Amino acid sequence: MNGQKFFQSLLQMQREARVVFILSLIDLSLMMNMPLCAQTHSAGQQFQQGLVFLQARQYDDAIAAFTSVLKLQPTHEQAYQKRAEAYQKKLLL
Repeated sequence: MNGQKFFQSLLQMQREARVVFILSLIDLSLMMNMPLCAQTHSAGQQFQQGLVFLQARQYDDAIAAFTSVLKLQPTHEQAYQKRAEAYQKKLLL
């Protein structure tokens, strides 16, 4: 009987360890998403800075800012459009 209780408590500890492990993985995955929020915020700031550079006719700086946006958010359509606009205006100088 004593061996059975030991075996049952061992199984219980294994279950608890699995739960802790799973909760740790969930927590880790949530923390991994935090930089994504920071990247989105940074991409927004870079995009706004690119617009300022574009308006000021500082085309090289605008191109660099929009390229930074695209490194953070490769699907940012407006950054592609504005970068193309900056390249086009730079060529017309």
